[in-house]
Order: sequence, then structure tokens, then C-alpha cells
Amino acid sequence: IEICSPVVFHNYTTNYGGPLRKGEQIKKSNNYQLLATVLINVCYRLYGEVKDRNARPRSLSHMAQLQVNRGCNQLHVCQDIFIRRLSKGQCHEMPFLGWREFAPDYIGPFRETTKVEESINLTLPSLLHAVFEPSGLKNPQFKQGKEIKNGRLEYA
Repeated sequence: IEICSPVVFHNYTTNYGGPLRKGEQIKKSNNYQLLATVLINVCYRLYGEVKDRNARPRSLSHMAQLQVNRGCNQLHVCQDIFIRRLSKGQCHEMPFLGWREFAPDYIGPFRETTKVEESINLTLPSLLHAVFEPSGLKNPQFKQGKEIKNGRLEYA
């Protein structure tokens, strides 16, 4: 991940009425205020890799199976689909940083004018690294002490 704008922390308060309340609060329909520190005006470049993970078998759609039968490299096809959708601004679900309230105002190919903010050097106390195991089971994993050096965070 390359951070391309100064990091701006913001205190955020929201009324919470979700399922993580205590049982008594849910019975009485009591909500509470949730305080958080969030990042605002975020601009970053995200790099990724398409990897073949045979850990969980999935049935392929008819069209996908035809591609495989013709000898198409399914990872290459996945990358092509991703790049095509990215160039059109399409995605299955709008990406967000932590909370849906903070959706990006631009998703697309890298812009030539966007540069890495190399003055950023931070240590993150805790960072969500993975939500699911390769098998698909939910098992959140966190990394402690990850460092952003010269505006870059190595996430892998």
C-alpha cells in the first residue's frame, strides 16, 4: 500500500444499535454512542497479486469452465476481468476503510499526478491482516507493530 496524502486523524462518534451490545441493552432497545478515531481524506494506491489457492474447491460457472477447457489461464482471466472492471469503475461492492461511512470518491487506474507521500513514517499498534482462513472460515488475524516507512506499508 502506498499512501498518497497526509494522514489526518478524526474523532468520530456514532449512535450504535447493533448486535454487539450487551443482552440487557438489546432487550431494552438501548443504543449507545461509539467513539472511534478514523482517517479522513485518505488517498492510497493498493497493489495486489492474483494467486491460485486450491484450498477450497468451488464450482465454476458454465462460461468459466469453457475458458478452462480451452486452456485459458484462469489467473490471467481473473486479472483481465479485474482490470476491465477497474477501468469502468465497477466493483462487486464499494471498498471502504473499516466503516462503510468512509467510501472512496475515486476508484480506478493509477493517476500519473498521484504521488507517494514519502514523509509518512508511522508504527501501527494493530492492523487487521486477514478475516478468513483459506478454507473460508472466519478467523480474524491481526498484526502488531506494522510500520509505514516513507509512505509505504508492506501488507503481505
